Amino acid sequence: MEYLDYQTYKKLGGKVDEAAFPNALQKAVDKLNYFTLSKIEPCEEVERCLARMVDTMQEGNSGANISSFSNGNVSVSFADNQTADEQLYAIAEELLPISMLSRCI
Repeated sequence: MEYLDYQTYKKLGGKVDEAAFPNALQKAVDKLNYFTLSKIEPCEEVERCLARMVDTMQEGNSGANISSFSNGNVSVSFADNQTADEQLYAIAEELLPISMLSRCI
């Protein structure tokens, strides 16, 4: 099932290029299905959520969580206030109706 097409993704401010989008979207859909117990349905909220998740996942792969770097004797510090899953879940919590995230049946 298609929840988000590339044109809509770009209109929502998406940053991933078209070639990388299908794979990135599938990873985001898989994660969102995990968070919602596969209760997602095509709607505007899911489109916005997936667009933000795709970009957040892509930023995580780019090394964007490095907060400082030294060259002499190499020292790297990471800004890891939240794990990747916590960041993605926070996006889902913010954008999706509670009925999609509720563990109640």
